[in-house]
Amino acid sequence: MDLNRRDLSLSPAYIHLDEWKSANPDKEILDEQIRLLNGEIEFVFDPANSEYLELLAQLKADTRAMEKVLQEELQKRQLKIWVKGGKINGCRQDYRRMAFLIRPPFLSSKMEKTQENRMQANDNSDNFIIHFDTTSQLQTIRMWRPLERMTPEGRKIFDFRVRLVVLLNLQYRYLQENYGNWRLFSTKIADIIENVIEVQKMINFENLSQRQFV
Repeated sequence: MDLNRRDLSLSPAYIHLDEWKSANPDKEILDEQIRLLNGEIEFVFDPANSEYLELLAQLKADTRAMEKVLQEELQKRQLKIWVKGGKINGCRQDYRRMAFLIRPPFLSSKMEKTQENRMQANDNSDNFIIHFDTTSQLQTIRMWRPLERMTPEGRKIFDFRVRLVVLLNLQYRYLQENYGNWRLFSTKIADIIENVIEVQKMINFENLSQRQFV
């Protein structure tokens, strides 16, 4: 999904850079304060803004409500995937952990990216970030991209994530229209997960068959 949307409704935590400079002519701006929309429009970000914190708290509450219903959908399909927060209990240790986190719009930082400050630093969990603005418009759905060279197994995991995030973004209108209706919202996500798993199985089978006949 294209990030170049001009109609996003941002929280007051984001102030356009020119506006901020006019209001604060004697203050210095640090790179860590700058956020970029579409990689070019500069804003000054205040993470302590009360309206932003209120929005973030609501989106986290929505995430928990959605996770509960999504877990039910996955269990009905007998998919060994765990999306609820907290520890995976003993009888589900072989489950794959996935996270679908509803968060405010994505604005990139000028700070250099490292393994430590990325939203995901290992391959034990699949993190997908669903970005909604203050009016419940869906901006995009993102995934973690590794900074380092991938192993063959890491490439399989990465390909799985790419297929999933592409299909999720293709359904952005449906997800946006059903925001808050967690049954429909979660059923669509579960459908896509199931579809990607089946595609992955077919690819793995084809690769195995090709090796057997070489």
